[in-house]
Parts: sequence; C-alpha cells; structure tokens
Amino acid sequence: MNNLHVTDTNNKKSFHSNMKFFSLRAKYTNKYFFSFIFIIILSIPLFIPNQFLPNLKAATTSTSFSFTAGGDIGGNSNTSTALDLIAQSGSQFHLAIGDLSYSEIAPESNWCSYVKSRVSSTFPFELLSGNHEDGGEAQDGLIDNFTQCLPNRLGGVGTYGKEYYFDYPASSPIARFVMISPNLTFTNGGSYSYAAGTTHYNWVANTIDSARAAGIKWVIVGMHKVCISMGIAPCDIGNDLLNLLVSKKVDLILQAHDHDYQRSKQLALNGPTCTAIQVGTYNSNCVVNDGSTGSYTQGSGPVVVIVGTAGEGLHTLNLCDGDTGYFAKWMGNNVNPTNGLTKFTVSSDQLTVSANFTGSTAPNNFTDSFTITSSTATPTPTPTPPTGSISLRAAAIGNNGQGDSTLTIGLPAGTTSGDVMVAHVIVHPAGNVITPPTGWNLVLRQD
Repeated sequence: MNNLHVTDTNNKKSFHSNMKFFSLRAKYTNKYFFSFIFIIILSIPLFIPNQFLPNLKAATTSTSFSFTAGGDIGGNSNTSTALDLIAQSGSQFHLAIGDLSYSEIAPESNWCSYVKSRVSSTFPFELLSGNHEDGGEAQDGLIDNFTQCLPNRLGGVGTYGKEYYFDYPASSPIARFVMISPNLTFTNGGSYSYAAGTTHYNWVANTIDSARAAGIKWVIVGMHKVCISMGIAPCDIGNDLLNLLVSKKVDLILQAHDHDYQRSKQLALNGPTCTAIQVGTYNSNCVVNDGSTGSYTQGSGPVVVIVGTAGEGLHTLNLCDGDTGYFAKWMGNNVNPTNGLTKFTVSSDQLTVSANFTGSTAPNNFTDSFTITSSTATPTPTPTPPTGSISLRAAAIGNNGQGDSTLTIGLPAGTTSGDVMVAHVIVHPAGNVITPPTGWNLVLRQD
C-alpha cells in the first residue's frame, strides 16, 4: 500500500498551495492496479500531526568549523611533525599561542617561510606573542616582524599578535576568539598588565560582554602565559585575570608557556565557598565538573587547556603541585611525553576537543578528548499548530481503475488557495517509483 501526501512546492514558506485538478503520474516498470482512491481536501487553518508531515519541518543551517592550537613551537623535527598535523587535520586556521621560533630558524622571515612550506602560504596561521618575541625577556625575534610575514588572515579588532579578537565565521559567527598578552613587555607597546581596573582588564571584560550581547555562542580566550598549572611556570597572568574569565564563564582558556599538555576540570566561583580561585591551593568548591567523563556543559564555567607542545622540549610535571587538583588530564616529560597539537571542532551546539599527538610511540602514546555541550541546544523548528476550524471535504474518486503510467484524479469542487491534498492510493505491485505532478512534492509515502 502506498500513502501519498502531496504539497505544492511553489509556496516556500509553508505547505499552502493553489489547488488545481491534475493527473497523478506514477512511473512503473509493470502495470499497476488502483483498487481504490480516496481524496481528502483540508482547508487551512488546520493542524496535522508532525508524524504525518515529517518533511515539512523547517530546515536548519548547521555551521561547523575546526581549528588547531599550540605554542612553544621552534624550528626542529618535532616542529615539522606538529606543523604537518595542521594540514592533516583539515582545520580552517591555527592559533600559534606564543614562543614562536626560539631562533632555531632565523631571522623571523625565514621562520615564516618554513611555516608556510608546511601549512601553505595562504593558510591562516594566526599569531600571538609569547615572552620569547616580546623583546623584553628574550631575544628570539620580535612579534612585530613575525606579524609582517605571517599576517592576520581572519580580520578582527585590536593589535594583531598582541591583543585582538576576531569572530568566526565572519558571517553569522558562532565563536569569538579573544587573544591577549598578560605579563608581556613589548619593545613596541610597553607592558601589558591585566590587573583589575586596568585598561587591558577592562578591554577583556568588555570584549566578552559584547560577544554575549551579540548572541555569539562560544567565547574562547587565548594567551601565552599561565596561572594554575602543574608545570614549572608560576601564575604569571595574575589572579585577577583568571578570576575574571571564570566569573564571565568563558568556554575555553587556551595557554602555552609550560611545555606540556594539561586539561582542567570545569571551574566556577561558588558564593562564599569559592569567592576566587587561589593559586597553589586546591578548593573543590571551585569545581563544577571534574572532567572524568570528558563531558562538560556550556555555561557552567571555563575549561583551561595548556598546549605548550608544538615542538620544543617538554617540561616535567609536578604531580604533587598545589594546583594538581584542578586538572583532569595531563602529559609532560615524565608522563607519556610527545609533541603535537590540539584540534577543536566547533558547532552551534557543541565544542569537541581532540589532543591526539600522533608523533608519540608506544608505550608513551597519549590522547585526550572532551566535549562541551550547549545546555540550550537550538531545537529543530516545527510548524506552529494554528488555531481555527477545519473544513473537510472528501470524495471517493475511483474504484478498480487500471493503467500503465497515468492516473487522472478529479478533485471535489470548491478547492481554494491554501488547501492541502491527502491522496490514499492502493497500488500493486508496491515499491515502484511514484512521480507527483509538476509543482507538487511527495512528502510522505508509506508502502
């Protein structure tokens, strides 16, 4: 048996149609037998349960993209392996979160050429300064020169390489990337302090707030230096900045500087039991999800991901550090050591992270993955049931009709614009192709 529900395709917004008499054409390899045809004309407004109109649901536009991130890069064989992972990942861009060449390939223009040879000359390899290129702490090139040969290809607002943000995709963005430089002192630009009340602190707060006001789904903050960590670096960025990001409930905090991989539990302030996260002292009340299942809920608080693994030698992790309790997964020189990158896939409803360092060898293979899922996932729109009366007209149009390819159906008199036709046709043999008339869609067939 074949149940046909046919609608007019000329009306894009709904299943309204200008009803006409027409021939219902069915193409078969064999003759078919129509034992009974029953036509029902329904005048709108009406409600037809969704199970009978599955294809009338409004289509949704799915936006998804991927990017990679990693810092402490250099220019050695491990670096080459990590850069090759970018091309293999199929990502749309890479975030280089500080400490770029280490002068292993110099000057800056030569290092840029080396990177381009691995990822292509036009790939968006987005830069952020580390302490090795700010000009204040080490002399491994200047960020101002690196940004000339690896320019910003994604647009944005601010000073590229130092303090800027961009939204992605450019049209109808679902994520804002806020790239900052806490505790760096630039040859050209001075010191960047993010203590509470400073210009840079307020810039970060306002940039996050404006993303929320614009309805941008995800907020991801990147910087080179760290705060809580099991590595060798202290809290260089300052408690004020860390707690600002936690209080704003950004989704991800991306860092490098410590040459290791660390993924935190989900952090949150919690009234009098956790008024602020204090570095070096673990407070379980500042954790809302321990990350043991690799599944977090968006809006509960940020997850810190330290990825200082893009080429340089790894640091030893302190497994007894006071901050250890804040972390769910880690890798370093003394724990499954390997270099690589982390890949992030972002959609409107979920952020998926995969840290699969393919350069590792047994028994030191290391992988990590986790997801942050929206607690307010956008539902698939369905037609709103209208109110009003239903006018029903029915007619038995044929009995024991037989033909090779065409069946002409005469509809009841009085059809008007906005009518919907439901045709019940019993066909033998079942399973053959049925082609509706021009201008109509077959939206449901049940054999």
